[in-house]
Amino acid sequence: MLTHVTSPTGARSPINQFAHYRTFPEASNKTVVGFNVDTLYSLAQTDLAAEPLLLTVPPMGDRYWIMQIIDGWNNVPAAPGARTVGGAGGVFGLVGPEWEGTLPDGVTRIDVPTSIALIGGRIYTAGPDDYAAVHALQDQLSLVPLSAWGTHYTPPTDVPLEPGVQDTPVPAQIKRPDRGGVLQPAQRTPPHEPTGAR
Repeated sequence: MLTHVTSPTGARSPINQFAHYRTFPEASNKTVVGFNVDTLYSLAQTDLAAEPLLLTVPPMGDRYWIMQIIDGWNNVPAAPGARTVGGAGGVFGLVGPEWEGTLPDGVTRIDVPTSIALIGGRIYTAGPDDYAAVHALQDQLSLVPLSAWGTHYTPPTDVPLEPGVQDTPVPAQIKRPDRGGVLQPAQRTPPHEPTGAR
């Protein structure tokens, strides 16, 4: 499983943390259906059940970038990026369906209709000679729980692993009654008619 690690390791990371691809992926990599050949990826699995997550994107200048938000039903409620936001970056509050409240000033709210979501981040990369510049941008991406906003938040570096998960087939994990099923947060939000990416 992509999140069954104690800290970010290669292309895997715990929930609510980024895994950064530092080189172009091999054609054999099937983590997503088809990787771009001119971007470096930053992927994060998120859990929005308890509270919003604040996604910070640094200024990107003229460089193409996108942070595609993919909900539990594989729809895209928002995709902030160079086309929609420009090169200034910004702070985006990912808000699950059951949270009520107000986000801090200056935060752009993104309502996600399921409490689990994937961030598919991509930053244009002009080849291996451009890797260092893109790595510096990737390292400035952050995910901070709303309750920790305004503090010197550091993501946990030793997330406990649930015993048996790595060896349990995914269908069995989804159906496990003791956890309500991995997809229970998505199941509480029936499939909806997508409104189109913003």
